[in-house]
Amino acid sequence: MTVTATEARTSGTRRGDARAPHEERLVPFPEAAGRLGRSTDTLRLWHDAGHFPTVVTPGDQWSAYESVIDAVLASARPGQAGQIKQIARDWFAARAKKVVTL
Repeated sequence: MTVTATEARTSGTRRGDARAPHEERLVPFPEAAGRLGRSTDTLRLWHDAGHFPTVVTPGDQWSAYESVIDAVLASARPGQAGQIKQIARDWFAARAKKVVTL
């Protein structure tokens, strides 16, 4: 899932959502890649596969949600990283549960 910075900034707060997407900290791809120990190319591949939600600014800078980075880091087990597909499913599912239609 990719949204533009404008979409992220203007999306309304949903009832029951403790933190709307536009309030979440965005991390530039180079920083996100460093924190995850992966290359920016890998993050883009994850994104292209639908497993790494991103925001693209009007200046074409790619950023990741900090909560996705935290989820990836939290899933890592000694000597064995978590599976990005499952991490993405869990991340999207957690946000879907918080969305309440009006």
